Amino acid sequence: MKIAWWFWAAWFLVGALRAFVVFQRSPRESKLLQDLLAGLIYLAAAFAIIAYVFDLPIQGLLATSGVVATKSIGHRDCAGSGRGWMTCATAATIGADRAATWR
Repeated sequence: MKIAWWFWAAWFLVGALRAFVVFQRSPRESKLLQDLLAGLIYLAAAFAIIAYVFDLPIQGLLATSGVVATKSIGHRDCAGSGRGWMTCATAATIGADRAATWR
């Protein structure tokens, strides 16, 4: 029952977001931003279910997803750039802006 409550609350917030939050951009951009915010709301609800309903720690899950996102963004930026693999690996690990000064 608690799981259904969390998803209902997320569904309600997404409905309120779509009804009351209007961005002053084109309809296409507005829909995209609303969809991204709705995705974040549902993701937060999923993390809340894991943490509060199942009593599981989510810190490891959040840290792991952050590392995976950093690695995938770093490799995507390095694809076809002509930079060496070490520079790309460093950029993915410490951030592209700091890796540029490291070279």
